[in-house]
Amino acid sequence: MLAGGVLTADGPVRAAVTALLDGHELLTARDGAAGASWLAALDRLPDPLAAHARFVRAGERVRP
Repeated sequence: MLAGGVLTADGPVRAAVTALLDGHELLTARDGAAGASWLAALDRLPDPLAAHARFVRAGERVRP
């Protein structure tokens, strides 16, 4: 999980990270704590994808 102001604000670090991940779908989390909670619960959820919306709201697509 990547989080923090340095990755959510436009700048050289975000540009470098998105360039490294080129070809992958990237989303910007609106709530880092909710995203971290979902990741921590993955092995305890019967259907992690179905439960995702309960932990986080839909993110914004990243366009480098």
